[in-house]
Amino acid sequence: MSITIGTAPPLTDAATADDITAAADRDRKAAAAARERAGQDSAEAEQLLEEARREAAAIIAAAEELAHPLTTSAAAGMKQAELLAGRAQQLGKAAALASKAEASEARAQALRDERDELAAAQSEIGRRIAPLAAERRDLEARLAAATESADLDLMTSLRGRLDSVHALTDALRAQQAPLLARLAGIGVGDETFSTHPLLQQLPPLAEARRLAGMDRRAVREALNNAFPDRPEAVADAGRLHEHLVAEARAEQLAAERARQAPRRQQVYLA
Repeated sequence: MSITIGTAPPLTDAATADDITAAADRDRKAAAAARERAGQDSAEAEQLLEEARREAAAIIAAAEELAHPLTTSAAAGMKQAELLAGRAQQLGKAAALASKAEASEARAQALRDERDELAAAQSEIGRRIAPLAAERRDLEARLAAATESADLDLMTSLRGRLDSVHALTDALRAQQAPLLARLAGIGVGDETFSTHPLLQQLPPLAEARRLAGMDRRAVREALNNAFPDRPEAVADAGRLHEHLVAEARAEQLAAERARQAPRRQQVYLA
């Protein structure tokens, strides 16, 4: 915006003192009028700005009021997302542990199935051996009687049959032996180092069951961390609390007994 200082013609060298004084007076009056107009314009501008500020403040306040539920919801959503992401991470670990537990349980089940098959096979062989043992005893008794009566033909016949029974029994026992050895190697499944302190390592089935149980407990703990309010988590927390309380009481009783125990007196001989 360009600024002018009036439209009065400039004074010439011929201007008198009165002319110059009159020009100065006109400029002073014009200056006063300009100041007045400027003040009015400034006041009007300030009024417009103040009204605009009030309107803007009202608009912002209204917008903030409208936005408050959204910002609250957004904050809650971010917190929920954070919690869900954390639980997803925990569940990812739980899934990996569950896969490991399922593999351990499958190994244990495979050993149980093998044990059952071996037990059935060796039991069937045992059922076949049992009548042979009875027949052997009968043949031996008959052979003793034939020998006493010197019945050579009967003795020859009985010895032949007895040899056949022995051979068949030995063959069946040869089939049964590796089955029994493998059964003994697999184990019953309930062996522990507490019940069998001489063991250097647990039999395969007991070890597989131990690992499966350990892995399954790890899955339970991971799920408890992911869902701390689930019934299993609450129950486990209660049992842990009871265990810790019992330990604390036991330590307290031990300390009290130690304090109450009579002190041994030392006797010094002169």
